[in-house]
Amino acid sequence: MVVFFYLLFALLVGWFGRNRLIGFPGWFVAGLLLTPPISAMILLFTQSARKA
Repeated sequence: MVVFFYLLFALLVGWFGRNRLIGFPGWFVAGLLLTPPISAMILLFTQSARKA
């Protein structure tokens, strides 16, 4: 059950990071390696890859 939620939160981090420089796969792996809360905090400080 814990593994399920860990993977779910890592997928959410990847989803929110899909428009960033490293995209979904990079943020998903970051979520797995750094734990989802830490990678989510890093994600908050990164800029979108798209120019407004």
